[in-house]
Amino acid sequence: MKRIVLILLVCLAVAPKQGALACTSFAVYGDNGPIYGMNFDYPAGDYVLRYGQAEGCHEILTVSSSWDGNAMIHTPMMNAEGLFTTVQELRPRQPYKAVPAQGQESIANLAMWTPYVFGSVQGVRELLAETEISNAYGSFHSLYADASGDGMVLEVLDGERVTTGIEGRFIVMTNFPNGYLAATPLADLMFIAGGGADRYTLACDYISQHAESFTAQAGMTALALAMNENPYYPTQYSLVFDQGKGVIYLAIQGDYEHIWEIDMAAHTVMAYKGFKEPIMLDIGQEGIALKELAFRGQ
Repeated sequence: MKRIVLILLVCLAVAPKQGALACTSFAVYGDNGPIYGMNFDYPAGDYVLRYGQAEGCHEILTVSSSWDGNAMIHTPMMNAEGLFTTVQELRPRQPYKAVPAQGQESIANLAMWTPYVFGSVQGVRELLAETEISNAYGSFHSLYADASGDGMVLEVLDGERVTTGIEGRFIVMTNFPNGYLAATPLADLMFIAGGGADRYTLACDYISQHAESFTAQAGMTALALAMNENPYYPTQYSLVFDQGKGVIYLAIQGDYEHIWEIDMAAHTVMAYKGFKEPIMLDIGQEGIALKELAFRGQ
């Protein structure tokens, strides 16, 4: 099997003054087709919307995040076939290695190269059947979803790989282990420091009420409800992918009054909602910094 080797430099050196309450993602399968979403919550840094390409592989769209030039993570990642992945912090922290052992694959790296190769969650499941997964670079878990309605959260908990599949029309991931949901009441998860159960509850309550007729606009509303209020880990961007239309909607730093629309096939980003005048930009090889979009939206 052809693999993409990504050099992942995940450096969480920006130490928060309190527990990290970071990131929310979901996949919803209503009558309007798959809708995926993510809030990325982290300290200020360099966030760039960009495409990734490799010969013989799927083209992907992602947001690359770096801090002080020495750390980078790419999430969410999505391709035109409909595979969507996110990487988020897992709390309480699971033991992890600085780098994966030989023959192992890390939770974070897996989510960042599989969209180049696979168009479905089933393809990732088949890979997992022959791959040893570990916690490396940090304590992370990942969400996978595809156009068929298949979705899962992948984790390594207490040294064991755990996959939690989608039930009903949607799946949500924040920071506590989804693998604990089967055995732990959500009310008890509220007391897990940094677990994000509050954001999980807000997102699930809203999505469950609107799942049947869920739209991209509803997805952005769900992300606005789950916006992180922690000043050390504010929401840097909110992204909703309408997979059937091949369109992504983007809000920057909690500004849900100004929404950008990204045409995945055309490689363009345009002013969609709340702007005084039309704006259309090409997303070139170097991508577009979210700081530039935020400036243009003023």
